[in-house]
Amino acid sequence: MNTPALHGQTMTFRIAFCGLLTALFTAIGSPQAGGFRHGQESETAGIGTSGGGAAGEEAAAGRAASDTLPGDVMAPWEGGRAYFSSWSHGPSTDVRFFPIAVWLQSPENKATATEYKRIGINTHIGLWEGPTEAQLSAIASLQTTVLCDQNPVGLGSTRNGVITAWTHQDEPDNAQGGTQDPVPIPEVIGRYEEMKASDPSRPVYLNLGQGVACDAWYGRGNRTNHPEDYAEYSRGADILSFDTYPMNVYPLPNSAAPWFRAFHNAVAQDIGFVAKGVDSLRKWTGYAKPVWAWIECTNIDGDPRYALTPGIVKSEVWMAIIHGAGGIGYFCHQFSPTFIEAGLLANPQMRDAVSAVNAQITSLAAVLNTQSVENGITSVSVNPGIRVDAMVKRSGGNTTVFAVAMRPGRTTATFTLRGFTGNSTAEAVGEDRNLSVTDGVFRDEFQDYGVHIYKIPNPAGTGPDGGNPPAGESLQQNYPNPFNRSTAIRYSIRGRTQACRVTLKVLDLLGCETAVLVDGEQPNGDYRAEFIPDRFGLSSGIFICSLQAGGQSYRKKMLYIQ
Repeated sequence: MNTPALHGQTMTFRIAFCGLLTALFTAIGSPQAGGFRHGQESETAGIGTSGGGAAGEEAAAGRAASDTLPGDVMAPWEGGRAYFSSWSHGPSTDVRFFPIAVWLQSPENKATATEYKRIGINTHIGLWEGPTEAQLSAIASLQTTVLCDQNPVGLGSTRNGVITAWTHQDEPDNAQGGTQDPVPIPEVIGRYEEMKASDPSRPVYLNLGQGVACDAWYGRGNRTNHPEDYAEYSRGADILSFDTYPMNVYPLPNSAAPWFRAFHNAVAQDIGFVAKGVDSLRKWTGYAKPVWAWIECTNIDGDPRYALTPGIVKSEVWMAIIHGAGGIGYFCHQFSPTFIEAGLLANPQMRDAVSAVNAQITSLAAVLNTQSVENGITSVSVNPGIRVDAMVKRSGGNTTVFAVAMRPGRTTATFTLRGFTGNSTAEAVGEDRNLSVTDGVFRDEFQDYGVHIYKIPNPAGTGPDGGNPPAGESLQQNYPNPFNRSTAIRYSIRGRTQACRVTLKVLDLLGCETAVLVDGEQPNGDYRAEFIPDRFGLSSGIFICSLQAGGQSYRKKMLYIQ
């Protein structure tokens, strides 16, 4: 986000010994499938978030077992708000919190900072030449939080409780300083290790550029069309984000250089690249780290062809969330014809629309912060040129469907909910209307990137008042599995009247301890731990994940491939 213009690729494991791998899969079990399935008839694979964590939100912090339906396949995810329980001064683990940020806006300007908070902004990212004591004081007065550079003031200030993450240099994946070279990946990872060593109580945040969403982004210099870099960049942070502003990109004539046209003519006016960027970056992190998305909301360069509307901004936001973004940020600057730092606030129509979107996100945060159901719904669009993507969450005895049309124009989508029979009603959230649902099937119209959110009561016997959710603990299969850098391990503590002793260890096949990931008291809740074999000097092989909690023991096999 350094300038308005500077602001994938599934990683595959190449394994020579296929016969051996097949045998290992037999021993371990099939790896969990992941990814967002596209097509005119596609099962939802939006990947959401859940809470929990050391703060003790207990069972309400995540997906309760009683909210699932028989046959539910849960989508891979990074663990939602519980992910941040690893850091004592990290972002909130409260499931009612969903990050909604602005980039490089001055908190010392009380009028604009207060207005940002009024419209639902809860996070500032970036402080100009900061953090300074004045900036931290202003953030504290707002009762919001900030992600900022790590400097002596930030490390030593008595007000640094408002800092919830340290930030890298912005967009190191772009060519730097008039050269054709991005910041070398080892340098980014080295800086990450330095920041962690200086303060292990906060995560590290890294924002990447437009190459995340489009390989042809020429701003990467000699690394243009090298998407493989991003899996490596993702090793250098705990929270990842990217920016792409397609409504501020315009097509070029044939007289323009081919390398210039390749990007502009691909991305221009196509907001689907927001979703593509989320999909790609989540894959490159192995679904093990939160991915946030930056959203355009101004005419950045004052171009007369500017056609961004409040409705399109709303669609970009929900596209990102439906495809798995765990946080949203707004790029608010306008650079031309005059510079306006708070360009969003200078446009009352856009400001009010963004405020409404933020209010809806906040009202649904506890639902958004639950794990998505990968096989919960199929959608079929009558217009083959307009795909309708959807995400399914189950919470509080309801199934919530978030749906967005991925192209402009008009279409009707037919949704089929798996596991629903008989007649019921889908509430169109915030629209003051209901739709009839018969055997899980309902239909609705979508116009110009339209967004609809539906709430449907779960079938009888499956909600919080029905069924018999198991007490005790559970250990999920790690994801990804096999893995070659890191893998996420998720587990749950249930039915405890008080915190219990929990240990999560990694053993070799002889039962010898190779790593201790968790050792302490934990209350009811959903938890996530990250296993990075390099940190323990481990080589490729089969390992056993061992969870001991409440006098019970659980084990899963994992395959690590260097």
